[in-house]
Amino acid sequence: MGAERTGHIRGLAALMTPPYSRFMSLKQWLNESPGAKLDEADAARRTEIETRVATLQELRRPFDPRNEVSADAEYVSGRIVKHLWIIFVLLPVVLGILFAILRNS
Repeated sequence: MGAERTGHIRGLAALMTPPYSRFMSLKQWLNESPGAKLDEADAARRTEIETRVATLQELRRPFDPRNEVSADAEYVSGRIVKHLWIIFVLLPVVLGILFAILRNS
């Protein structure tokens, strides 16, 4: 029981020692406090937040004027206009001519 008790006392003594190591002075331990690490983390967090806000502001622009049109867009729009012209202009003219020819026959 005596050995157990001395071990317990050593454990309490270890708990009551200062939180800095034996090789570091109290002044060094205070200078390397978690506050300095938090300041660095806060600065990193602030820069990350600022970059995210900047990207969100870029994405929220309601209108992004562009002067150039991609080749794909020109191709697709050309085909759409061509087919609409065929359906609404050429087809009625051809059907009208055929109807007139067949009616006079």
